[in-house]
Amino acid sequence: MNWSHLNTPQFDVDPVIDFLNRDNHSQFRYLTLGFGSLMSRVSTYANAGSVDGEYNSARMLPEMTTYGAAQLTNAKYYGANGMESLRAMLQHANQYGLKYIFVHDMYYEPLLAFAGWRRSEVYDDGAVTLWSKDDVPPAKPMEVGFMPPPWQGIMWGIFPIGSSILAVLAVVLLPDRKRIAEPVELPVSPEPVYLGEAK
Repeated sequence: MNWSHLNTPQFDVDPVIDFLNRDNHSQFRYLTLGFGSLMSRVSTYANAGSVDGEYNSARMLPEMTTYGAAQLTNAKYYGANGMESLRAMLQHANQYGLKYIFVHDMYYEPLLAFAGWRRSEVYDDGAVTLWSKDDVPPAKPMEVGFMPPPWQGIMWGIFPIGSSILAVLAVVLLPDRKRIAEPVELPVSPEPVYLGEAK
């Protein structure tokens, strides 16, 4: 049995976020490799979109569903399926507007070099490298899978919080029922009962 440490040690992702939020870099998509749980921090504060994410069941891209691997940022931990999923994503980068890849694990760098990506910048004293591809067009909205109708979005925005508010109002505004104390008579046996020793 092998033990894999998916949560990488903490490092500074602020330069990555700053890069994605300046000079119209947000018109392209990005990918993080080797970021582990810090991928969520980058996606929270960056204006650019990513082709990867934490929410496994919502990812509908065929490059991810075909191979059955989870996050691309940890592709090497999913064996051949993870690396094939990453290779397919790199191959179709132009289709998704994927122009920037931030790498925190040197394991992925040979694959990027052979796929035609080039190293552009280095951050955090070499802890993170930026790889880019020049011929990528800006990202377009992706029509992937089934899009719910607008009324379902409104329903999911109103009903959960609305039911919680109604429950609180019901507790606060509805009067309590008054309980009347009534004596309860227990049945009395007409004959005394004697307990004997079992033989």
